[in-house]
Amino acid sequence: MDDSKRTVLCIDDDSFTLAHLKDSLSDYYNLIFAIDPDVGFELAIKKRPDLILLDLNMPNMNGFELADMTSKLSLTKDIPVVFLSAFASEEIKSRANSLGAAAFLSKPVDPDHLTATLETVFEGRA
Repeated sequence: MDDSKRTVLCIDDDSFTLAHLKDSLSDYYNLIFAIDPDVGFELAIKKRPDLILLDLNMPNMNGFELADMTSKLSLTKDIPVVFLSAFASEEIKSRANSLGAAAFLSKPVDPDHLTATLETVFEGRA
């Protein structure tokens, strides 16, 4: 892992999306991947990433539930969360914002827009 790069935890149950995120972000960030939200939560606690990129629609636990859990834990409450979803209704975006989302991106996400959004989030937290 390159200590000069920020670390992004990508949590999504779709391996195609995770591969897309890897292709789009690996030159700029250290990446950690979880296909299971429970594993993602454990990794957030253990690795303390600089940002969590989180899918909304996953089995066992949705992204809203996972974001709520991380926001209540002292070790993870300050980690910004960027939501990813193929469903981008105003209601869903509003709920993401109420949970303190740093950003909301619709799938499929353009790689340039993705990196620009993450950089904006990081600049706001510098």
